[in-house]
Amino acid sequence: MINSTSELIVTPIIYMKIFFRIFLLTGCLTAIAPSSAIALDTLQVKVANMSQDLSFLTKELAKLRLEIETLNRENQALKKLLDQIQLSETQFKDIQIKQDAQIAGLNVALESYKQTLLIQISDEMEHLSKQTQKAIDQLAKSATPVSTIDALKFSDDYSKEGIAYTVKRGDSLSMIAMQQGATVRDIQNANRISDPGEIKIGQVLFIPSKK
Repeated sequence: MINSTSELIVTPIIYMKIFFRIFLLTGCLTAIAPSSAIALDTLQVKVANMSQDLSFLTKELAKLRLEIETLNRENQALKKLLDQIQLSETQFKDIQIKQDAQIAGLNVALESYKQTLLIQISDEMEHLSKQTQKAIDQLAKSATPVSTIDALKFSDDYSKEGIAYTVKRGDSLSMIAMQQGATVRDIQNANRISDPGEIKIGQVLFIPSKK
């Protein structure tokens, strides 16, 4: 009986972790696209409110668990008392049945409470998922595509002397330029790289010497 109650209390904690990941996701979206911060702030507030509600509900479940444990202890104490005063078997069974009925009633209430909570959480998650997807779609629509004409405008105004460099994990054009004493623009022109973020691990780049 105590194990099932523990599982009941652990369940909302799992959902709280899920909501915290959603909260981090919405926070990342806000950092990527400040123009959509207002729409995502609303989602963050709702997630925070749900986390507070879950914390409250978890405390309430813990209280119910304590009540069950108290009844169990009282039941054990009553058994000892009945043994001491040598009550008849019939009387003992009647009292035990009443105690068991009280515990069963609390368990039914806990299970009903759990089902209601799960339904509410499921509905809220579905609603938040739709709003998050809507915000992502808005971000995708508002993203400005890179012009093909601008991407193809490269200059030959760079040193034709230099070295070959193989891209490693964690490298970026700015980091490579700083390490090799070159400029990001010269590396882009020499290797026809329109987007500095497009370099790949294992890619060999020509690093022009600094003029």
